[in-house]
Amino acid sequence: MSGSAGSAPVRVPGPGLRFRCDGCGNVTRFDVIERTRTRRFLHVDLGGDAVVEEEEVLDHRLDSVECHWCGTGTAVRTEPAPSATAPGTAEPGTAAPGTAAPGTAAPGAADPGTAAPGAADPGSSPT
Repeated sequence: MSGSAGSAPVRVPGPGLRFRCDGCGNVTRFDVIERTRTRRFLHVDLGGDAVVEEEEVLDHRLDSVECHWCGTGTAVRTEPAPSATAPGTAEPGTAAPGTAAPGTAAPGAADPGTAAPGAADPGSSPT
């Protein structure tokens, strides 16, 4: 793994985690070198085409992670990823705590799922 002596090891990001380069702020592009040793069960048909039917990871090693933009490996760390749902929004079919779901507002109240007159549709692109 790239990094100076004494630096904390960088882990492969799993669910809810991501890489971040503290050198330049990059969170999207990294050069990763890793080694994986596996045991595979192959089904090879009579035509010679092989299909992996089962695979077991026996060993996995992350050799290095470097920022693709600034080239450093010493400033790359793993951090919690932000939620896929933006703050103040809810998953489809649910409402944020303390709000009514679209279509269930009290009579005379504005539907929280509708935009104010003249407001841009967040899903549309600017012209």
